[in-house]
Amino acid sequence: MGGEARYPGAPALNMLREALPNATLEDAKPALTQLRMRKTSLEIEMLRKTNEIAGFGFDAAREALEPETKESEVAAEVEARIQKEGVGYKDTERTRGFAFVMSGPSSANSWRPFCISTDRKIKNQDMVLVELDTYADGYWSDLTRTFVVGEPSTKQHEVWDTVLLAEQRAIDAIYGGAKASEIDAIARSSIEEKGYGKYFLHQIGHGVGLAFHEPPTLHPASKDILLPGMTHAVEPSICIPGWGGMRVEDNVLVAEKKAFYLSDYDRGL
Repeated sequence: MGGEARYPGAPALNMLREALPNATLEDAKPALTQLRMRKTSLEIEMLRKTNEIAGFGFDAAREALEPETKESEVAAEVEARIQKEGVGYKDTERTRGFAFVMSGPSSANSWRPFCISTDRKIKNQDMVLVELDTYADGYWSDLTRTFVVGEPSTKQHEVWDTVLLAEQRAIDAIYGGAKASEIDAIARSSIEEKGYGKYFLHQIGHGVGLAFHEPPTLHPASKDILLPGMTHAVEPSICIPGWGGMRVEDNVLVAEKKAFYLSDYDRGL
């Protein structure tokens, strides 16, 4: 949170201490973090809108995916479409997309914390993983889709079906009061039973809202409890070195008895 705009840094704190020498300054970050984790109805609608705008970017990715097109060119088309069609959509004033396009064997690196779009030219039969962070009027979505250029192979279908099943099982298990670590375990065991467990290399999810990564955290060691009003990503993946990686990532809203999708973009290859 310390890197966010309008978050007070040392100069601002020093100014306050000089202006109010007798005041006691308390760090409100823990309280604000708790408040931010559970969204209001207005915030939920803002998040839905951001997810819809992200869909414009995925449309652009599908249209741009042709053999000999560079990853960076696809990313540029995605970001441009979001800017072009997002501003003005449902009165949106500011929106940006940040796309990270990884193709072929290099898509196996998509589990890493820092992903980049390179000048690699996409080939026929390549898997193309598009990680897309989208901002609209203060709220973020964090989504991923995987596409195949041409007709998907039998193994590509098999791996993709495994990833989709893990996502669905995890989301079906979410309710108000669920342990975040248990949701991660459900997705992980789903992938393991298909024989791909060692290729799921990151956590199953994290919160989204005023930042595209915020609490709660959904990983094996998480102590977080999912409460109604929380919004977070669910993102199972399979990344096989030398072959490639596939990930689906959606954003959901936690309710008392279940979770609801905030993102509904097509999940087909």
